[in-house]
Amino acid sequence: MLNCAGQKFLVLPVFLLAALISRLQAAAASVPEYKVGETATVDVLTPVHLIVIDHDRTEQLRQQEAQRIPAIFRFYPGAVEEAEAGLQQAFTATRDKFLDALELSYGKRSLNEVLVNYPRFLRVVGSFQKPPAAFPLSTNLAEIWAVGGSDEIFRTNLVARLRETMAHPIRVDLLPAQGRSGPRQVKMISVPPKGIELDLATVEKQATNYFRTNIYTLARAREELESGFPAEERGVGRFVAGFVTENCEFDSELTEQSRKKKTAAIWSADEYEPGQLVVKRGDLIDSRLKAVLDQLRDRATGVQAKRDLAQGQAETQAAVAQLHQQAIRAQSAAEIAVERDRLLVGGITGASLAFLFVLWRLGRWKRSNSLLPAKIRNDEIAGTIIACPSCTGTIVLPLELSGHAIHTPALAPQPPVTAPAVGVPESASGDYWKERALAAERRAAATGQAMRTALIPHMARWLMNKLVRGLAMQRKQLLETQKKAEQELAELEQRLSAVQAPLEDRLKAYEQRIAELEKGLNAKGEENRELIKATIAMAKKKLEQERSKDRLAWN
Repeated sequence: MLNCAGQKFLVLPVFLLAALISRLQAAAASVPEYKVGETATVDVLTPVHLIVIDHDRTEQLRQQEAQRIPAIFRFYPGAVEEAEAGLQQAFTATRDKFLDALELSYGKRSLNEVLVNYPRFLRVVGSFQKPPAAFPLSTNLAEIWAVGGSDEIFRTNLVARLRETMAHPIRVDLLPAQGRSGPRQVKMISVPPKGIELDLATVEKQATNYFRTNIYTLARAREELESGFPAEERGVGRFVAGFVTENCEFDSELTEQSRKKKTAAIWSADEYEPGQLVVKRGDLIDSRLKAVLDQLRDRATGVQAKRDLAQGQAETQAAVAQLHQQAIRAQSAAEIAVERDRLLVGGITGASLAFLFVLWRLGRWKRSNSLLPAKIRNDEIAGTIIACPSCTGTIVLPLELSGHAIHTPALAPQPPVTAPAVGVPESASGDYWKERALAAERRAAATGQAMRTALIPHMARWLMNKLVRGLAMQRKQLLETQKKAEQELAELEQRLSAVQAPLEDRLKAYEQRIAELEKGLNAKGEENRELIKATIAMAKKKLEQERSKDRLAWN
């Protein structure tokens, strides 16, 4: 029975799987399948309420809305320190080179105020100003360096102009398309070191709005710095402008994340009521109609699959419960058999003890012997003869029973008793017979005691052998029964484990599939909620438009 139940249970999931596949195929076959560009051959009505997303139109709307979301830029305030350090280093290097040239010409690195007014000094300055000199040295600055004066005012002026320019956000001249799109204001976040990792949440909290027109391109920043110098110092301005670098960077990754986050709730969809015609015969199948048919097919197969999987899971669990119940019944039957055998052994042991107790009591029991004479035939076995003058026969006490001789002490031969020739008085006759009776009783008691002493050990041994053989046979039967029950229980557990392993795998597969379907339905539900919100927003917008038209008409 267990084997049959196990085979039925093994076939059950296969049958359910086949039925599930056939139902899914039937549900999917009810909705025709077309490719983009084909012509519909039948009319298709939707049996359920559908909201079908138009992905192309949704993408267009999202791109349009993304143009209204500001781009994100990073500003590095520490870039001005690097530019100033470069300017200071170049200025010092230029001064050292001029002093080296002065030493080469005059043999010393310092001159007095008289020597700097001679044409020779002007020739040294002119030769130093020739290309490839990067710094356009002016005569006034050369005189200060030659006489050992301080150039701090000149140097500070150049650094101040550089810092003033670098205070503005400066970006590269050419931005990608994402950086150029968006509103007039952008999101600007100040980041002290370059290469630091940022997340969108930090940007949304710390970023400030900044007009695009206030962000300088690199070319514009250098041009404005150079034009800020007088005409005779344009060369110096060009030299300082060379240290202007970008301190503002467009973050394309964070901008894309921000725009996706804010446009994710935008959907464009078509709504169909139950019974509405979704595809008409002769219509050209485009991406929108194909999406409608695909969703209708998914809804049909998904609902049917969930229903069939739930039914299959219930039937499978019922089969497992039935199999467990059969195993419990088999185990209970084995336990009952073991308990019955234990009770039987206990009963036999108790009966044996009772029987031994009875034998022991019989051995100790002294039966009262009767003094009545007993008659025997001539072919009887030998025994002790008791003379009885008033009896017509002989009184004999048997000496052996069941073929075993019982040796008793020989009695003294009794003298033949003859009847007195003369009548005996009544008083003497009573004493005589009383003595004879007492002697016979004593001899009978001794004979009975000897018989019991010789017979009881043989009887006890025979009964004990018979009881021991019976107990050994019953014990052997009990051991065989218990072994058979344990073997059947082990086979039952093995079959149960062999059946339960594939069952658990199938149940896990069913549960995983159901979870996937529920997840898909939840996702669809989320999309539907977003679509409903979008529909409500569009309806409100149309209502406001109509109200504004009415107000204009009344005015």
